[in-house]
Amino acid sequence: MSDVLVVYYTTTGNTEMLAEAFKEGIEAAGKSVDLKKVSDVKPSDIEAYDTIAFGCPACGTEELDDTEFEPFFSQVETQLSGKKVTAFGCYGWGDGEFMRTWISRLQDDGATVYGEGFICLETPDSSVLDEAKAYAGAFIAN
Repeated sequence: MSDVLVVYYTTTGNTEMLAEAFKEGIEAAGKSVDLKKVSDVKPSDIEAYDTIAFGCPACGTEELDDTEFEPFFSQVETQLSGKKVTAFGCYGWGDGEFMRTWISRLQDDGATVYGEGFICLETPDSSVLDEAKAYAGAFIAN
């Protein structure tokens, strides 16, 4: 088992690009990473990690994906108290409200939340991916 779990859902590949950048940033900070799609993680797997980065794009009217990610996340919320967590994802409309709502939800779950989440409008370019790596490294360092 690795030091950190990065678990994500993607529809277009944009959030997957961020997940891979998070993995690189965490590894550059000296930690090992398990990078997994949400479909490859069981809710019980969360218990084994103290540090988790969750990734999901905004769907619908700025909400988490309700087909795979939201059902999974709802099941693991009770396990997040005291864990160090952050969130990341892409959006294509609105102002990123989904991330503010999600961060608030993580705080309500009792997690130790790093930052305000990392969001990207549309497809991340190389500079955004560099920012994601830096954010992930800071997440590990703090």
